[in-house]
Amino acid sequence: MEVYQVYVLVGVTLSILEIVVPGFVLLPIGFSAILSGLAAYFTPSIFVHALTFSVATFASFYTLSAWRKANQPKKNSTNQFGLVGQIGLLVELSESVSAPGKIKVFGDIWEIHWPNNPHEKSAAFGLPLDSPFKVTAVVGNKVSIEKV
Repeated sequence: MEVYQVYVLVGVTLSILEIVVPGFVLLPIGFSAILSGLAAYFTPSIFVHALTFSVATFASFYTLSAWRKANQPKKNSTNQFGLVGQIGLLVELSESVSAPGKIKVFGDIWEIHWPNNPHEKSAAFGLPLDSPFKVTAVVGNKVSIEKV
């Protein structure tokens, strides 16, 4: 058996084993072995074989990881900071400056954080309940909001 045939046989075997083994680990290595077999067909230099295998393996894994990252579904944050950017409805707004008011986001009721500017709160007084607001930040167990 020639050297290039061994490379191709190993590459095809690893590529077929990828069907059984999860994780896309053997397929890039099998692809690299097949390319090394192609290089071995044209030159007997073991340096060229090793260089072809190394570069092809690196390129295969890099391309595969970039493809996985691009096609991975986007996950929303499941903690409280996943609220930022979400739209909520005003459910309670008291006339008192000390009372925070409340907003409903995803079925949860959150107290509104009014940062040291009572004018922001007074600007919201003219709005009816169920007015939409966007969550801009999470401060402790309260949320900062702005009009939509």
